[in-house]
Amino acid sequence: MPNNLSSLSDTANYIDKASNVDPKTASPCSTNALPLDLHKLAAEWQSDKKKEEVQRQVLQNEFLKSVKEISKSLVKNQNDKSPISQLNWDQMYDVSAELMDQYSKEMEQILAELDEVYKKHFMWQEAAFTIDSHRGATRIANAEMWMKSKEAYLQYTRKELDTSAKVIKTTIEDLSKR
Repeated sequence: MPNNLSSLSDTANYIDKASNVDPKTASPCSTNALPLDLHKLAAEWQSDKKKEEVQRQVLQNEFLKSVKEISKSLVKNQNDKSPISQLNWDQMYDVSAELMDQYSKEMEQILAELDEVYKKHFMWQEAAFTIDSHRGATRIANAEMWMKSKEAYLQYTRKELDTSAKVIKTTIEDLSKR
């Protein structure tokens, strides 16, 4: 049975593009930075078109085609007294085991890819946190430097005002003595 993972590979491409987002320019909370839209992807997988595609792939197996034909004939001839085709149960078990094996392999692959996505997301999140922390520390350091500069300026201004006040006071005292 052919393995159609085109949508899955499209998803992986979206995720690879998302992991290449520059954390310096992207906000850690920005959902627009990621081209991966999970709602759109889920809707795509739940559409009738996707269901029909999966059913068509599954029904490529000869045994499953015969099961479908037997089911149709049973429904069609339910009131007739014609002989009913017998189902090959060994083949049924083999096909179901094959389908479950394929499903298990695909799920393992999807879970491995999801694990990689989580790792990339965690690394991106850590990088964004580090960048934000650095920005915050830089802003606080700049604010502290500005405050110290203003405090020094105010001290200088107070000293100059005290000196000017003393000069004015001594001048007034000298003028009042005359």
